[in-house]
Amino acid sequence: MQEGNALFKEKNLRGAMGKYHRALLFIQGIQVQQNAASLMGLTSTEQPKVDQLPESVKQEVTKIKMDCYNNLAILEVEPTNVKALYRKGKALYNIKDYDTALQVLQKAQEVDNGNDSGIKQCIKDCKQQLKNLLRKERDIYRRLFEK
Repeated sequence: MQEGNALFKEKNLRGAMGKYHRALLFIQGIQVQQNAASLMGLTSTEQPKVDQLPESVKQEVTKIKMDCYNNLAILEVEPTNVKALYRKGKALYNIKDYDTALQVLQKAQEVDNGNDSGIKQCIKDCKQQLKNLLRKERDIYRRLFEK
């Protein structure tokens, strides 16, 4: 978990998710035999960039990320863990699930009594993204009815 935390702080979300996922598998008694690169037939020096991956792989990576946070052992044991809630909210934000991210981050803020400026900023960002999406939808529907 500490390695995952270090990668998360470096904004290496993919690496952090891998470490967290392996930790969860270990906790559940499953040993990981191969990493994602070996499953794709690549060596560690040939790691593909996210943009180069096929859409199905991107979707699977997203699913794994969400599974990790939805099943995060810490939240199962301690559902009010602020750090775990914050990270789940950030993961949801990064995959553009702003509604759910906002709910999770608001729960984290409630538990933390509004003390964390990082949580406040993420909530602000989620609200801004939701506002932008609503504006885009309004523009689309306005254009449809103008014709």
